[in-house]
Amino acid sequence: LYVGNLSTKTKEEDLRKIFSKYGNITDIQLLFDPHTNKYRGFGFVNFEDNASADEAEKQLQNYVLDGKEIKIEKA
Repeated sequence: LYVGNLSTKTKEEDLRKIFSKYGNITDIQLLFDPHTNKYRGFGFVNFEDNASADEAEKQLQNYVLDGKEIKIEKA
């Protein structure tokens, strides 16, 4: 899942905590600009199966994390 509109405060552990309620996570990536090393405000959460990803997308769409409403899309 693509997870956008993340706060610069959001860490991988924060995403793991809220998304793991919906299934087993295989990988989480937060993306940084390679030139400035600044956080780009989005990342990806990968699940073992599509059903878990679908449920997480449905339940967490517009969830407020670290003061920002996150946006989720299938990647």
